[in-house]
Amino acid sequence: MVTHNTCHLFPLVKNGKETSITFTASIPINRLRFCFGAFQGELCFDDVTLTSDDGENLIVDGTFDTGDLSHWTKPSWMGSYTYEIGKEGSDNVGFCLTMTNTEKKSNNWDSQVWYQFAAPLTEGKA
Repeated sequence: MVTHNTCHLFPLVKNGKETSITFTASIPINRLRFCFGAFQGELCFDDVTLTSDDGENLIVDGTFDTGDLSHWTKPSWMGSYTYEIGKEGSDNVGFCLTMTNTEKKSNNWDSQVWYQFAAPLTEGKA
């Protein structure tokens, strides 16, 4: 769903399996909003990609291997969850973005982490 310059991405958890979402924005987008309020526990995102039509990945350090979280944030009014770079898997090989949601919320949008683009994505220019 795309509204107010944001692409809202709702539950992506599929039993630890790779998940893919395809969308075409009809307005400029300046952030991706990952919503997981109805989930309680720990989520790990790794190898996050947003591929343009020409094959370029528009996500900076989507593997989280460099530790760069400068494009990631959460709304300041949401306080009952955390996000950080963590080790992935039981063998601690590689890194992921780990979100810990301490309590299940009524709505998915009650816990969010955002990826903020340096400049809005626009059709034909991303």
